[in-house]
Parts: sequence; C-alpha cells; structure tokens
Amino acid sequence: MSMKNIKSLSALIVALLLPVFAWGLEVSGRIQSVSGKAGTIQLQDDKSQEVVVIRVDQNTRFENVKSIKELDAPDKVVIEFESGQPAARVKLVVVQVPEEWLIETKELAVLLNGKTPFTLYDARPAAKYDAGHLPGALSLPLDALKKNPSVLPQDKDQLLIFYCGGLTCPLSPSAAKIAQAEGHTNIRVYHGGDPAWRKARLP
Repeated sequence: MSMKNIKSLSALIVALLLPVFAWGLEVSGRIQSVSGKAGTIQLQDDKSQEVVVIRVDQNTRFENVKSIKELDAPDKVVIEFESGQPAARVKLVVVQVPEEWLIETKELAVLLNGKTPFTLYDARPAAKYDAGHLPGALSLPLDALKKNPSVLPQDKDQLLIFYCGGLTCPLSPSAAKIAQAEGHTNIRVYHGGDPAWRKARLP
C-alpha cells in the first residue's frame, strides 16, 4: 500500500471515530447515592442495569440543578462523560407538570396549618409512605388509584393535592391526570415532594 493510500485510510479512520470521541459516553438512570465530598454520583444504568460511579469536578456542567449538592437518590439523571474522566454534563430529568397544578412548599405548609378543606395524597408505594410521609397525607399508590379511581372524594370540586418523590418522580403527576379524567377540577401537584419537604426541615 502506497504512503498516499495509508494517509487517506488514516484520515478516514479519524473521521469515523471523531464523533465517538467528541460525544463520549452517555448514561441515564436513577441515582443510588451521592457523595459531595468525594464528588461522585452512583447510579444504575437504565440500559445495562449495571451500577456506575461517575466523578464530577469544577468543569462539569449541571442542568436543572446548580451543583451536585442538589442531587439525591432516587433522582433520575443523564450524564455525559468520557471513559476515566469526570462528567462533562449532568442533567436532572424533570417530569413536566402543568403550571396551573403546581403548589410550592410554603403554600402547602400554610394549607396544612389552616382551615381550608383539602385531601393530601402520597402517590408513592405503601412502603415509602410507611417509612415517612407529610403530615395528614393519605397513602394512595398510583397502581391502587389506577385499579380503583372511585376512592377519590365524590365532591369533584374538593381540593386534591398529590405528591411523591420529587421533581423526577412521575407518580404524582400521573395520579393527578387520573383525578382529572374522573372529573375533578381542583387539583394540585406538590412537585418538590418528599425531598423538598425534608429539605425545608418541616415535620
């Protein structure tokens, strides 16, 4: 093979491999643990089901959160990195909720201490509810609601508030959609859920 052909072949190989090097690797899954001190995120890869530990540093870009300090299990993230290197990008996967349904921590705390009638539902599995839940919340796992939506109040105008495991948890938005389909008109989703309540140091 002539030197010219070798150079052409080398250029072709580089061109084919360039996207791989440029993009690096991408893994998505739910966080199992976070170490702010060590700067590591441990998660289970959705595709391979393998446990992966990835480092972050001062050059890591974060999306939907400001830093590793705002991440916690079981948040879902997408991480871009190159093998053996700290993450280039960490994106918190946020479940979308209609803006008119959203209720913030302070507003919910006021309702809990007031006299406005409402029902607060924990859409997480019963085991999560038993481990700890918001004051006055009733356990209503999403699967149970799907099987028997008639457990919701007969008064379609009564305020119903659903919550689950935070911004990446799809259970409470899904429960709210079922309530809407059943004709309920006064629905809220506490999107921050259990993590936001604990972060606010509320009971």
